[in-house]
Amino acid sequence: MVFDLLWLDDRLLIDETYESRRARLDAVDLGQPVAVVPSWDGMTAPYLFAARKEHGVEGIVLKRRTSTYRPVSGRRSGGR
Repeated sequence: MVFDLLWLDDRLLIDETYESRRARLDAVDLGQPVAVVPSWDGMTAPYLFAARKEHGVEGIVLKRRTSTYRPVSGRRSGGR
Protein backbone atom coordinates (compact mmCIF):
# COMPACT_ATOMS: atom_id res chain seq x y z
CA MET A 1 0.00 0.00 0.00
CA VAL A 2 1.47 3.32 -1.11
CA PHE A 3 0.29 6.73 0.14
CA ASP A 4 3.10 9.10 -0.82
CA LEU A 5 5.77 9.53 -3.51
CA LEU A 6 9.14 10.93 -2.48
CA TRP A 7 11.29 10.07 -5.50
CA LEU A 8 10.45 9.78 -9.21
CA ASP A 9 12.58 9.61 -12.35
CA ASP A 10 15.83 10.42 -10.51
CA ARG A 11 14.20 13.45 -8.85
CA LEU A 12 13.71 13.97 -5.12
CA LEU A 13 10.21 15.31 -4.47
CA ILE A 14 10.34 16.15 -0.76
CA ASP A 15 10.23 19.92 -1.34
CA GLU A 16 6.97 19.60 -3.27
CA THR A 17 3.69 19.74 -1.39
CA TYR A 18 1.85 16.53 -0.56
CA GLU A 19 -0.83 17.65 -3.03
CA SER A 20 1.77 17.78 -5.82
CA ARG A 21 3.38 14.49 -4.79
CA ARG A 22 -0.04 12.85 -4.59
CA ALA A 23 -0.93 14.02 -8.12
CA ARG A 24 2.31 12.47 -9.39
CA LEU A 25 1.56 9.26 -7.48
CA ASP A 26 -1.92 9.04 -8.97
CA ALA A 27 -0.41 9.38 -12.46
CA VAL A 28 2.17 6.58 -12.03
CA ASP A 29 1.30 3.02 -13.05
CA LEU A 30 2.81 0.95 -10.26
CA GLY A 31 1.40 -2.35 -11.51
CA GLN A 32 0.46 -5.31 -9.35
CA PRO A 33 0.61 -6.08 -6.42
CA VAL A 34 1.13 -2.43 -5.39
CA ALA A 35 -1.99 -0.46 -4.47
CA VAL A 36 -2.31 3.28 -3.91
CA VAL A 37 -4.22 4.19 -0.77
CA PRO A 38 -7.34 6.24 -1.63
CA SER A 39 -7.28 9.93 -0.77
CA TRP A 40 -10.33 11.86 0.43
CA ASP A 41 -10.61 15.61 0.77
CA GLY A 42 -12.93 17.30 3.22
CA MET A 43 -13.37 14.35 5.57
CA THR A 44 -13.15 15.06 9.28
CA ALA A 45 -10.88 13.04 11.53
CA PRO A 46 -13.80 11.65 13.62
CA TYR A 47 -15.50 10.43 10.42
CA LEU A 48 -12.30 8.76 9.20
CA PHE A 49 -11.64 7.10 12.56
CA ALA A 50 -15.21 5.75 12.65
CA ALA A 51 -14.91 4.47 9.06
CA ARG A 52 -11.58 2.83 9.89
CA LYS A 53 -13.14 1.00 12.81
CA GLU A 54 -16.26 0.01 10.83
CA HIS A 55 -14.24 -1.46 7.96
CA GLY A 56 -11.50 -3.02 10.06
CA VAL A 57 -8.73 -0.99 8.45
CA GLU A 58 -5.41 -1.15 10.29
CA GLY A 59 -4.86 2.60 10.32
CA ILE A 60 -5.18 5.93 8.55
CA VAL A 61 -2.67 8.54 7.44
CA LEU A 62 -3.60 12.21 7.78
CA LYS A 63 -1.56 14.73 5.82
CA ARG A 64 -1.85 18.41 5.15
CA ARG A 65 -2.10 18.80 1.39
CA THR A 66 0.16 21.88 1.47
CA SER A 67 2.87 20.27 3.62
CA THR A 68 6.31 19.31 2.33
CA TYR A 69 8.15 16.19 3.54
CA ARG A 70 11.00 16.41 6.03
CA PRO A 71 12.59 13.00 6.63
CA VAL A 72 14.31 12.15 9.91
CA SER A 73 14.11 15.69 11.23
CA GLY A 74 12.22 14.63 14.33
CA ARG A 75 9.70 17.42 13.83
CA ARG A 76 6.85 18.35 11.53
CA SER A 77 7.43 20.64 8.56
CA GLY A 78 4.85 23.15 9.87
CA GLY A 79 2.51 22.62 6.91
CA ARG A 80 4.22 25.19 4.74
